[in-house]
Order: sequence, then structure tokens, then C-alpha cells
Amino acid sequence: MKRYQVFISSTYTDLQLERQAVLESILKLRHIPVGMEHFVSTNEEQFDYIKRLLDETDYYIIIIANRYGSQADDGISYTEKEFDYAVNLGIPVIACIHSKPDSLPVNKSDIELDAKWKLNKFRDKVMHHRMVSHFSWDNPSALSENVVIALVNCINDYPRPGWERVASYENSDLLNQINDLRIENDRLKALLEDEKQSEKYEQLIMQFPWNEIRTFMGYSKWDDYKNISIPVSLTWSQIFSIFGPILLVESDISLIHYAFNHALFLDHAPYFCVPDVEFQRIVAEFFEYGIIDIAQDKITLTKVGKQGLYTIRVSVDNELNSIHAKVMEVFNNMPQKSHEEISKYIRLLSDFNSNPEAINYIGQTLLSLRVFLGNHPEWDKEQVEIVQNEIEDILNEASESERAEMGAFDPVFNLSKIMKLIDFLNAKLQECQIKNNS
Repeated sequence: MKRYQVFISSTYTDLQLERQAVLESILKLRHIPVGMEHFVSTNEEQFDYIKRLLDETDYYIIIIANRYGSQADDGISYTEKEFDYAVNLGIPVIACIHSKPDSLPVNKSDIELDAKWKLNKFRDKVMHHRMVSHFSWDNPSALSENVVIALVNCINDYPRPGWERVASYENSDLLNQINDLRIENDRLKALLEDEKQSEKYEQLIMQFPWNEIRTFMGYSKWDDYKNISIPVSLTWSQIFSIFGPILLVESDISLIHYAFNHALFLDHAPYFCVPDVEFQRIVAEFFEYGIIDIAQDKITLTKVGKQGLYTIRVSVDNELNSIHAKVMEVFNNMPQKSHEEISKYIRLLSDFNSNPEAINYIGQTLLSLRVFLGNHPEWDKEQVEIVQNEIEDILNEASESERAEMGAFDPVFNLSKIMKLIDFLNAKLQECQIKNNS
């Protein structure tokens, strides 16, 4: 059986999957695929090498999508030069024309008017050339299937010299070894290309001022403590190390902001936060350097940003521990400032307990007290939760009660449970006073 050398021609970066599909189809037919994988023709010296390959080629396959390709000094793309050279040699040509080029993404399409005009002119030349058989495709699978059919038909209709094994090698697997070597060579070239891309991204990532210190304030969200703030000083690399790993998966900006707040302020993050404006400035800085992409309030790492995760490795533990210490210091002082608020609730509840008819809006007072308790994370959480549940029980009991008086219905509050609330608040007031005196 003859083996035929089949040259695969196309633009490269936009058609890697398609070229691979065609290459595999040719190998399945036990023919010899050749092309400039990972060594794209971009100058005359390289094109001379391509011409030597074409001189030994039996059949020529060209894949056309929505890019014209790299151009020589005369303005003609090297892909078109390959086609013209093959036609001049009388090599049978199979053209694979994308059926929906306008549907391809921007990164796989020409956007310059000159390139688009040249592409359309070239496509028209290929489709109407008398020596060219062509078919349409719109995905790698359809391309692969049609290439097999077209190549078999072309071999039957246009016999070529091909390659035949010398008799002494008829029982050897030399050809398979050659094909294996070609595949391995392509694999190694791909690895080399990946390494080059990695070096490129590493150069880009190092342009960012990673060691520059960014200073901002974390502000209290409590109405009673609006003037309280906590200074934060971190390098850009430390900031990136906090939320960079989260961005390996596309995330909402609000989620990243929350994660950043939590890293800085731990469980106190609901009460302290980096202001929205400040966080947006941080995000904008990373975006400007191409480290992140932002689309519809979603953030994800770019290839440059992903490279940064492997390149920029810093510790932020000491800085975070310092911030956490400042947070705890602030919260340890907050109970001293709460005694007036506690005294207010004791007075309201005591007045109602002694004369239920005299105090209006007791339900509102209980709801306000419940929120007030929740705004003090420095207090014993389990104890606070018990008291909050007791408040909820009081309100539920009152909502289910009816007391008729002069044709009106009023809720009945459990006075004994309200007394327990007063006892709890008196104990907290005493704690605050002791802390204040000390």
C-alpha cells in the first residue's frame, strides 16, 4: 500500500484544534501528514523550507476560517503563498472552507478592514479554482469526517507517486515509528511553546508594583461607632495572595469583597469593612495591569493573573495577625461605651414591668434590644443567643394573646420573663462599669 505525503496549510493560532483533527484523520488513513506545527511561516527563510516540503508533497489540504494570516513584505499572507506554490506544482488541492466565519469569536477573526478584504478575495480564489475541490465545515468533528472522504476521493481521482516501502522493510513497522516520532516532535514543540508563553506572562506579571505598600482604613459599620477605624497596610503582593486563589473560578465582586473583609477582620467582618470605593480602586488596579478580567460584576483571573499565582508567593500572616490584634483591641473597649445604651433598656423595661399600662411600644423596645445584643460579638455568643431566643418567645406569646378591654384587643407580655431580661442587662452593665473603672 502506498503512503502519501499530505501537507496541512492554515493560519495557526486560531485553528490549532482543527489542524490536530485533520492530522489525526490523515494518520488513521496511514498517510504522512506534514505542516509547520508550532513553527509558523513568518519570513522568507522559513517559507523556503516550506517550499521544499511542498516539493515532496502528494496532496495539499488548506483550512480557511476567518483570518488571513501573517503577511510578507509584498502584502500577501504566507498561507496564500503556500496555496499558490502548491497549485503551480500541480498538487491536487482540498479546500476546507468554514461555513459560518462571522460566527467565530473576535480572537479568531480579522478585524482590520484590509485583512478582511484580502481574506474574502483569497477565499473566493480558492473556491473557484479549477484544480481545487472544496467542502464546508463548522466544527472540528465535521472537518475531520469530511477530510477523510475528500482525501480518499482525491487519491482515487488524482493518483500521485506517493511512497512505497522497499521490499526489505515490508515486514517492519518503520513507517509507524516515523509517525510516532512526528507526533512526539509535535508534542515537544507544543511544550516549548507553552514554556515560551509562560515566560511571556511572567515578564508581564513582573511589571506590576508588587512591593508597593497600599494603605487604607477599615471602618466600623455600627451606627454607634462611626468614628472607629482600623488602619491596614499591605503590599500589592499580599493583597493578591488573599483573594487571588478565589479567582481561579469566576466569582462575584461582592463575594471577593466579603472574602477580603473576612480575611482582614475575621468574625468582626460584619461590623468592619474596607469601604466599597477603596475596594473598587484595588480591583481597578489589578484590571489595569491585565491581571483580572471583569464582566457583568464577575471577576476572574487572566492567563497573566494565573501565572502570578505561581510567580508571586508571599506570606501575609504577620500583617494579618497585627490587624486582628487591632480589631480585638477595638472590640475589647466597646463594652465600656455601651453602658448608657444598656441603662436605657433597663429603664424602659423596668418602667413597663412596674406599670404595664404606662409604657407604649414595648414590642418595639424588645425588637431594638434584640438587635442591640447582636451588635456585640465580644459578649458570650451562647449567652446572647439564649437571651435573644427569650425575647423571641416573649414576642410570640404576646402575639398569640388577646385581652379584651372596652372592645379592644391588646397583647399580653410575660412580666416574669421581662424581669429575667432586666437581670441580664444589670449584669452586663456591672461588667461594663468594672471594665471602665479598671
